[in-house]
Amino acid sequence: MKVNSALISPFWYAVGAFFVTPVTAALCALSGVLLILLWPVIPFLCYFQRKEELKKIATEGEGCAA
Repeated sequence: MKVNSALISPFWYAVGAFFVTPVTAALCALSGVLLILLWPVIPFLCYFQRKEELKKIATEGEGCAA
């Protein structure tokens, strides 16, 4: 049986996991901090976005009625 020489040994998987795990944890922690910081702003953004959508629908409706 021929072994594919392109396969990586288990050692390199362990080395990769050793470096990837802290980076992933740091990204998750940063995402959590940003979510906590932006949490009070998000409802206002949603409010203004929906307000613009309703305004657009209302102006399109007025154009059709004329």
